[in-house]
Amino acid sequence: MKKGMSAKKKAFITILVFLVVGFVSVVAYYLFRPDPPPKVILTTAFKSDVTQTLEATGTVESANRKDYSVLNGTKVSTVNFRVGDRVKKGDVLATFDTSSLNALVDQKQKNYNAARDAFKNASNEAGASAADIPALEKQIADVEAKIKELEQKNAEAGKKETSKTTLDKLKSIFGDSLFLNILFGNSSAFDMSSLTGMSAEETKLASLQLELMQLNAKLTLARAQAGGTLENTLKVFSDSALEDLNNTKAAVAVLKSGWVAEADGIVRTVNIVPGQAFKSQSSLSPDVDLSSIVNLLTTNSEGTDIVGMMQEYFKSNSVGMSIEYYPFAASFILGKYDVLKVKMDQVAKVKAANGEMHEGKITYISPVASSSSSINLTSILGSGGSSSGIEAKVSISNPDAGIIIGLDVEISIDVDKAKDALLVPAEAVQFDSEGSYVFIYNAKSKRVSRAEVKTGIFSGTHYQILSGCSEGDVIVKAPPHALKNDDKVAIETTESPSMPVTEQTQAAPD
Repeated sequence: MKKGMSAKKKAFITILVFLVVGFVSVVAYYLFRPDPPPKVILTTAFKSDVTQTLEATGTVESANRKDYSVLNGTKVSTVNFRVGDRVKKGDVLATFDTSSLNALVDQKQKNYNAARDAFKNASNEAGASAADIPALEKQIADVEAKIKELEQKNAEAGKKETSKTTLDKLKSIFGDSLFLNILFGNSSAFDMSSLTGMSAEETKLASLQLELMQLNAKLTLARAQAGGTLENTLKVFSDSALEDLNNTKAAVAVLKSGWVAEADGIVRTVNIVPGQAFKSQSSLSPDVDLSSIVNLLTTNSEGTDIVGMMQEYFKSNSVGMSIEYYPFAASFILGKYDVLKVKMDQVAKVKAANGEMHEGKITYISPVASSSSSINLTSILGSGGSSSGIEAKVSISNPDAGIIIGLDVEISIDVDKAKDALLVPAEAVQFDSEGSYVFIYNAKSKRVSRAEVKTGIFSGTHYQILSGCSEGDVIVKAPPHALKNDDKVAIETTESPSMPVTEQTQAAPD
């Protein structure tokens, strides 16, 4: 009986041992099993022609703007283009009725004659003015003594009349014209006997005060003439009058012929209307009456508004139409490594907003670097994080509607080429402190070996390999970060080489 039970017990124990051993084996397997080899994508090093293309983003600008000026009062006959229209060289932009402009030219000639004669007279009278200074100074001293004596008598008699209070009364009567008439010696304008409301003492004191002011004005003018100040001022007026005359003649000649496009371009502004006489919308005007200003400085003119005359003198012609002439240019930034690859007159491609490609050339490379946030990708690689850039410009000879001033365009410049170059995808090349390398796959061992490589041209999608691997080598594309030399790998997929890569370019900068 015991013997039979012992056999059952042994069988149970045996089964239990097998179950425990199996469980432990399964647990140990899952705990200590080796990691599966990483899955990788394989590709093949191949040969092809390659072009390194520098890509950048540029802003369109125009440095060839033409403003067409029109004289106030000119009647507009025709306006042949609107804002945004494209013009061809030789197109007639607008025509004008210039029949009234001959009188304007005559007036400008009179202005110049008056300014020239005034300058000559000032030059001739400089010596005489110097001789007048001592006599004027003596007369001023005499009048000042008389005023002081009269004010003292008034004070002793208990009267309040002084030269200051008398002058204030004169200002209230004559206003601002008082000083203009005194300055130019027009004493007849002040007949004291005809004034009312002033005592005899006030009238006498007023006469002396006016005489003193007039003598001081003459002394100031004499000193200016003797020192050359007035002569120099009139020389400026004379030169300005001549320039104004010549500019007016030239403007009239242009208006008679009509405005003609000097090159191909686009209309930026139009401020003229057919059938209407042009009138400036600003305070500027071409009508400069220099002769009146000269007369004001040198004669006894009455009632002349000197402030208005000076304002009128500094007015200028207004713009009736503006044309942005071709070529346009796109301004962009080169990094410190890129600038070594780009040269003046180098061909560039410009892609417009509508996708159209335009051929241009490099027309400007700044000799001075400046801070910039727009730097090309190739400059960032190995640049140490520099944020400096060099401004460059590419011309666009015949822009279409997609090339708009102020908007961005894409710029491509072929900076290097190589024929029959050994190429690998950009993702296959890794970089560390020791340099650049790739992983080469061994089909027999199913393991990879790290190979140090020297790179050449970068096309944006592929690197040229100058040394370190050979045509036909199977390499790992985008290897896992933890992959090491002699690691075993599993193949996820095998890609065929991408050919050709001649038209591929590097990534554009931000």
